Amino acid sequence: METHARPAAPAVSIILPAYNSALFLESTLGSIYAQSLQDFEVLVVDDGSTDDTAAIVAQQHPQVRLFRQANAGIAQARNTGLHHARGRYIAFMDHDDFWHPQKLALQVRVLDEAQASVGACFGEFRTWDGSSTHAFSTSLAWPPSFVPELSGWIYHELLLTNWALFSTALFRREVFAAVGEFDPDLPPADDWDIALRVSRRYQFLKTLDVVALYRMHAAQTSLRCFARDYQTELRESMLLRYGPAGPDGRVCDPAKLKDRRVTSHLAHSSSHAQSGSVATALRSLAKAWRLSPTDPRAWQAAVSMLRVLARRRPSLGWPKWREHETRTHGDE
Repeated sequence: METHARPAAPAVSIILPAYNSALFLESTLGSIYAQSLQDFEVLVVDDGSTDDTAAIVAQQHPQVRLFRQANAGIAQARNTGLHHARGRYIAFMDHDDFWHPQKLALQVRVLDEAQASVGACFGEFRTWDGSSTHAFSTSLAWPPSFVPELSGWIYHELLLTNWALFSTALFRREVFAAVGEFDPDLPPADDWDIALRVSRRYQFLKTLDVVALYRMHAAQTSLRCFARDYQTELRESMLLRYGPAGPDGRVCDPAKLKDRRVTSHLAHSSSHAQSGSVATALRSLAKAWRLSPTDPRAWQAAVSMLRVLARRRPSLGWPKWREHETRTHGDE
C-alpha cells in the first residue's frame, strides 16, 4: 500500500482576508512572495467578493490556498484562515498593504530567540499612497532595536489605542488557542480586541523598524462611519473586566486614558456630523463634554457642529432633514 507523507508545516501562515480586492491584490501578494524568508504558506480568504478577487488568486497564484465564504466580515475571514493555518507562527496581511522584504525573517528570528512568554512581535509602519514600492531604503538590522514602552507587558498601553497594526505583527500560533478567535461583532475593533486579550496572557516586542506600508485610499475600512462607537465600547468593556492594571501591575496613566476617551467620542462625533447623522454626532459630543467640560477640543467640535447644522437646515428643512437622517443611517 502506497503512503504519502504529509508536507512539513511551514514556519509562517499568512492570513489575508480579501473583499473586492482585485485592485490591490497583485501588489500585496508581490510583497509577500518577495520575502527573504520563504518558509511560509499564504491563505487568502475571499469574503464574498463580487469582483475578480478569487479569479486573480486561482489563475495567477496557484500556490496560494484559497478559501471562499459568503460575506461575513474581516473578523470571520481571519477566523477561517486560523482554522486552516498550519504554521507555527501566524501573520495577518491586509489586502492593500505592503511588506518590507525582510519583515518575516526578522520577526521569526525575534520570536525564535524570545522567551515563551512573548506571544507577538510587531513593528512600525508608514502611510503610503501606493505610488512607489521603493519606500524601504534600508535593510532591517540585527539585532533589532526595541521600543521600551511598547515591549513587555503592554496591556496598560493598549488600553489607550491599538498600537499594533496587524499587518506589522507576527504571533505565535498557540496565542490563539489561549485567547480565542476574532469577534465578528466588533468591527472595526476586532484586531484591537485580540491585541488586548493577548496582552493579558503574553508579552509583546515592538521593533523600531518600519516593516510595512499602510496604504491610504478612499475605500479603506478605517474610513467607514459606524453607528456604534466600537472603540469606546471595547475600551470600557476591558476596563470593566480587567481594570486599568496589566499583569505586571503597571497601571494605565489616568490623564492619558481620559484624553483618549474624549478623543474617541470626538472622533465618532465628527465622522457622524460629516456623514449626516447629526443625532448620533450630538450624543458622542455630549459624552466628550461630560468627561472634560473645559476641553477646548469639545468646544471646537461644538462650533463645527453648529456650522454643519447651519449648512443642512436651509437646504433640507427640519422635517426633511430628520427624514434624511433616518433613511440614511437607520435606527441608531
